[in-house]
Amino acid sequence: MFSLRRMEVAGRSPELRGQALFAAYYLNELLLRLLQRQDPHPEVFDAYVQALGSFALQPLEAVLRVFEKRLLEALGYALVLESDVSGEPIEARCRYRYLPEQGLERMQGQGGISGRALLALAAEACDNAQDLREIKPLLRQVLGQYLGERPLKTREFLIDLEGQGRSGHD
Repeated sequence: MFSLRRMEVAGRSPELRGQALFAAYYLNELLLRLLQRQDPHPEVFDAYVQALGSFALQPLEAVLRVFEKRLLEALGYALVLESDVSGEPIEARCRYRYLPEQGLERMQGQGGISGRALLALAAEACDNAQDLREIKPLLRQVLGQYLGERPLKTREFLIDLEGQGRSGHD
C-alpha cells in the first residue's frame, strides 16, 4: 500500500470539455497501459502536460499524434522517421509502408503513408488533415504492438458514441 506524503502543484490544470476531455482520457489510458508503476518517465509526463495545454490551441488529432510519437520515443520504441529500412532518406513525394520491428519501406503505387506525412510527424508539425489521416493508422499499429490484445476502453467508448450518433440516439 502506498501513501501520498508530499505533492506540488505544477500549475493550473486546463479545463477540458467535450472531445478534449475524451482525448485526455485516451492519454491517461495509454499511460496506464504502457508505463510500469513507479517507473519514472519525466519526459512522458512533460509531454502529457504539454498535450493537455495544447488541446485548446491546436487540432486534437495533431496533439494526440505528437503525444503518441513522444510516448513511443520515451519507452524506447521510437519510429525512425528520417530514413527507410534501406537507409535512404524519407522523401516527401514517395509512399511508404511500416514493417513491424524493421521500419519504413518505400513502396510503389498507392496506399501506405506519404513521405510528407512522415516528415511532418518527425518535425512534430502535423497541421495537414491528410497527413493526420495517414499518420493515425501507423501510430495505432505501432502502439498496438505494445498494448497487446485488449482494446483501449476509450477507443471502444468513442466508437459506440459515434454509432449512437449515426443511428439518431442521444
